[in-house]
Amino acid sequence: RNPGEYKVVGTHGVSGCQADMTPYFDLKVNPLPISYQMVGSGNYCTGGAGAEIKLMDSELDVTYILQKVIGANQFEEKVLQGTGDEITFGSFTSGTYRVVAFNALTLCTSSMQGEVTIKENPPIDGGVAIDAETSFCANSTGALVTIHTPQENVLYEIRDLNNVLVADHLGKVGVDRFDYYITAAGHYSIWASYEGDGCLIRLQEFDVQRFDAPTQKYTVSSDVVDGCGSSGATIKLSGSEFGFVYSLNIYINSVLDESRDLNGTGDELTWDVTYNGSGTVRYDVVASNNGECQFLMGSVVISYKPAPAVLDLDVTPLAYCHDDLGVEIQLPNGAEP
Repeated sequence: RNPGEYKVVGTHGVSGCQADMTPYFDLKVNPLPISYQMVGSGNYCTGGAGAEIKLMDSELDVTYILQKVIGANQFEEKVLQGTGDEITFGSFTSGTYRVVAFNALTLCTSSMQGEVTIKENPPIDGGVAIDAETSFCANSTGALVTIHTPQENVLYEIRDLNNVLVADHLGKVGVDRFDYYITAAGHYSIWASYEGDGCLIRLQEFDVQRFDAPTQKYTVSSDVVDGCGSSGATIKLSGSEFGFVYSLNIYINSVLDESRDLNGTGDELTWDVTYNGSGTVRYDVVASNNGECQFLMGSVVISYKPAPAVLDLDVTPLAYCHDDLGVEIQLPNGAEP
């Protein structure tokens, strides 16, 4: 049972004399075929050819026999020769399968790791509702992709242009949606399958664009902090960038009253403003990229105090004599005290 050199010794039954039989011989132990892992999704759709079965590796000069297990019996399905690499047996329908390896040179056999159980599944719903945003802002969580009412036991995958898996979700009972935020620009596709190659279908393709924020957050300032109604002020942004639109949003009593846009010039921007009233006015400066994204640069608040109303005066006559008291000026009725 152990490897090494062996001989047979004969003993005479009467005299007790012994003699070595010839020839001596060496006993060798041949290795079993290496046990590699079987792989396969184990799923296919009604009307399909079945699910694929593979062996992750193989040896040269070794024969691999795929067997279908039915009760205590095994039935040969397909025979392949080892290539020194992964081997694919093909697609098979419902049942449990295993692989046995046989080396014709050594007459040794061994079972491969695992089994693949294949089952038939209902077709995948290719019309499942999907909402996919096609752009996102640099300061956001990304472009939202939503798969509504995922089908039970169906694997949904989001893949990029290079077919690299970005996200996946297995449909379950009671889960009515799957949300995922894409955070990189590029081309994406959504696939559905029964975990891998089972009934694989492409549901949707789309492109995602990323809108950048300004490289710098510039300072917003005003030359007036407290002003009188009807007086003017200048709102200044300390810098700007080409390709961005800068909006001055004017809020009176926290309600947006007006918005004024200026294109970025690479230099500072200014807005001249007036307010004919009293109270607090907030000025927000917001940068936007192609109108898609908004980035708040900053805000200033000006408190306006009430100013006298502008009145039409009654001044008659417009001249007086040297020794007179002067010209009489009368305010109209209703003038403020």
